[in-house]
Amino acid sequence: MRSSFNNRSFRFDKDRSALGTVKAFPENVEIEALLTYTPNDRQNVNLNTVPDERYVAVTMHYSFSKLPDVPMQPRLADDRTGYFLQAVKDFSRDDQEHFWRRYITRWRLEKKDPSAALSEPVKPIVFYIDKTVPEKYRPYMKRGVEAWQKAFEAAGFKNAIIAKDAPDDPQYDPGDVRYSTLRWITSSEPSFGAIGPSRIDPRTGEILDADILFEASIVQRRWSIYRYLVGGPGTTFELPMLRESSTLPAALQCEAAAGAAVGMTLADLATTVDAGQAGGDPVREEFVGEMLTHTVMHEVGHTLGLTHNFRASTATPSDKLNDVEWTSQHGLMGSVMDYATPNIARDRDQAGEILRDWPRHRGSVDDPLRIYTHRRQGSRR
Repeated sequence: MRSSFNNRSFRFDKDRSALGTVKAFPENVEIEALLTYTPNDRQNVNLNTVPDERYVAVTMHYSFSKLPDVPMQPRLADDRTGYFLQAVKDFSRDDQEHFWRRYITRWRLEKKDPSAALSEPVKPIVFYIDKTVPEKYRPYMKRGVEAWQKAFEAAGFKNAIIAKDAPDDPQYDPGDVRYSTLRWITSSEPSFGAIGPSRIDPRTGEILDADILFEASIVQRRWSIYRYLVGGPGTTFELPMLRESSTLPAALQCEAAAGAAVGMTLADLATTVDAGQAGGDPVREEFVGEMLTHTVMHEVGHTLGLTHNFRASTATPSDKLNDVEWTSQHGLMGSVMDYATPNIARDRDQAGEILRDWPRHRGSVDDPLRIYTHRRQGSRR
């Protein structure tokens, strides 16, 4: 509480606290408790979403998950690869320099046909697109999830990761660990644009379940940034710093959605300047779709165990950024785990992809999309 309220102290109010929702599923139990705290100094608390600042209600969620009967074979971590870690102390290592064992976090994939070069897994990774996601955005979500199939095919798995609509079943609940989900949420004061938490078996690093959350403001913010950048007479053109208020450790924070919102705005401005785009042009909504697809790919990457790769931007040499023949084969970035940004050339006559011809091809929705992140799905790492 101190860290969230500028070192202000609070005391626990037992009489105004209670046990809330309790849900029991075959493989997990979810418990929520409403905990109420009272500030010792009630002056200038300034909490916009609290009706009575004398009593600050905090919902705590506790999850208990059943671990697999047969633990997965763990894989030791290596600093040269970008994986999240599950660190455990093994006290039988008293003859070693330290007790620590560090395993990468990953899903358990086993081939149906171990002898086949390409085989479907015994149990694929399935993400369910929750009904909270607006219908018009669901195709982008599906595309972002299943774009990862290409990476798994290179590892010998066919249809290893699949996106499905949430089942039309009254027993379906995103809190059930048997369902990994993509969900759309709204908050009065969003602390992130998108986030991909997962549950890990602490014994092996096996990922048991993942739920990716998208704040509705991820789309709305793009338009607010557009207005900020366009401004009025005398406005200085600059990019706002979009630091989210997050309590997560720095290694777990992801600002891809915030960066994408700025990038989308820049791409939109570029096409507007070059082609005189009219307000409400459907191409702008296609840009939103591309942004969502990439954000899904990025967050799914986190739920597959991958950390950020901020070296990937340098995978494309500067002199190749506007070489259409080169980028069509290799892409503009080396990894979706970097933060993608539009590729807009200062000299429009030297622009890569289709931007330099866009005013003449304005009727093709597919063309301007390639300004943003052309062939990300074919990334090499």
